[in-house]
Amino acid sequence: MCKGNGYRYEHLPDIPNKPLRQRMVVLSGAGISAESGLSTFRDTDGLWKNYNWERLASIDGFYEDPKAVLDFYNMRRKRLNEVAPNHTHKLLAELEKWHDVTIITQNVDNLHERAGSRNVIHLHGELTKVTSSEDRNNPEYIKELPLDIPIHIGDKALDGSQLRPYIVWFGEFVTDFEKAVKIALAEVEYGWDEKYGGIFYFMDRLGRPLQQLEWDQKLWWVHIETLITMIKGYELTGSQECLVWFERIHDYVWSHFMDPEHPEWFGYLNRQGEVLLTLKGGKWKGCFHVPRGLMQVYQSLERIAAKG
Repeated sequence: MCKGNGYRYEHLPDIPNKPLRQRMVVLSGAGISAESGLSTFRDTDGLWKNYNWERLASIDGFYEDPKAVLDFYNMRRKRLNEVAPNHTHKLLAELEKWHDVTIITQNVDNLHERAGSRNVIHLHGELTKVTSSEDRNNPEYIKELPLDIPIHIGDKALDGSQLRPYIVWFGEFVTDFEKAVKIALAEVEYGWDEKYGGIFYFMDRLGRPLQQLEWDQKLWWVHIETLITMIKGYELTGSQECLVWFERIHDYVWSHFMDPEHPEWFGYLNRQGEVLLTLKGGKWKGCFHVPRGLMQVYQSLERIAAKG
């Protein structure tokens, strides 16, 4: 636990093989590492305010000026070597004593691992690793490189190509999608209401009573984010299970959340799929949230259709 402004840290006791143990999935992004001293990307003082991402964080930028890109990532690797995991990283690692925890992170730092987390999926690659510039996802060419050793022009991967950071740049596909899709499918299958349709707001892994009174409500954001997840899972991996779930959730949202008179979704339904609040917006639902999600779905569908 954390106490006071100093975040005094106390270790959690081990409880292996106890019935209270649950499966947890944690999503993390740049904000969790900001407290350790690593810059975020889009904040007022973020990396993309001071550096040109098109030049330094894209595959096209690497082809155009590989030295500039390598210098940028050598700087980031050096900075990572200067910081340490913060209390949030450590608490997540300690949770593994109580639960089966999988961390899916957009971060390319290794602070989760250094804090002790053992099951981390890096969607955007890892700063601690390098790979081939011709075949970046081939496991034969991916290797650890100490953070205090810079990557130079002329350094070669095992296939003879220029060595590059093991990072997913703009213009490249995310790695480890198959593992992420497997986790997402397991979650939506468990959370689906077989009697009335839709996804429950809260679920207990062991089927025990929940303290949240709104546990069986159907919320707009749960469904829009799952729609995005399933269609992108199908687009990027070809998973037929993702496509089946996309169609199932698509049918549910358009028959329950959409206001037939005005082109906007209701936000909150009861378990039976009936509207709880006629108010369309609120603290957590602005006018852009649903259109943003639907635009992502539409763009994925366009790309799928273009492939034939």
